[in-house]
Amino acid sequence: MRITKYVHSCLLVEKNSRAVLFDPGDYSRAYGMLDVDALGELEAILITHGHFDHCNVDLLKSIRQRSPEVSIVSNPEVVEQLEAENIQATTQAPEGIACREARHQPLPWRTPVPDNWSFTVFDRLTHPGDSLQISQSAPVLALPMQGPWGSLREALDLALQLRPEKIIPIHDWHLRDEARQALYNGAQDFLGQYGIDFLPVKNGRPIEV
Repeated sequence: MRITKYVHSCLLVEKNSRAVLFDPGDYSRAYGMLDVDALGELEAILITHGHFDHCNVDLLKSIRQRSPEVSIVSNPEVVEQLEAENIQATTQAPEGIACREARHQPLPWRTPVPDNWSFTVFDRLTHPGDSLQISQSAPVLALPMQGPWGSLREALDLALQLRPEKIIPIHDWHLRDEARQALYNGAQDFLGQYGIDFLPVKNGRPIEV
């Protein structure tokens, strides 16, 4: 399986002839990392929740224009939001992709919490969106590392609870490069003691897992 990160929580996951894209949000678009024209044929776009850093309407329209048959899958709340933008979406995931409710982390300033789904693809990778409250993971876990709703300690606690084989760090746009590198080095050393392989992926550079 090949994984390419396109800033923050956006991952392209490819296995054999199948390809799915997670959470193409504002940061992926703003930093020019996600080149729609360079994407291969996508089977599905999986959106964990409707926050701007996970779901960018212009990106979705561009991808749909290029690949009209791509399935956009999310929870009912997001499906309704997208339909208001004339983007057809569904709650029904293709075969080999499992989705389940995963409570979004509590937000500051009493901000309403959106519905959030966790996805597991090809029995190999779990992407929980903005949740650190999931109870199971595939061998590879996309782990949210930082945000206004969570901390590194909480992320590492979840990793030790679930004990995946490998971790792909996500939700880290908030960190400067130096801080991100220091954080990743520490996480790699710490989790390695427990037999968990922390993979400090670089944006736009695919890795095989």
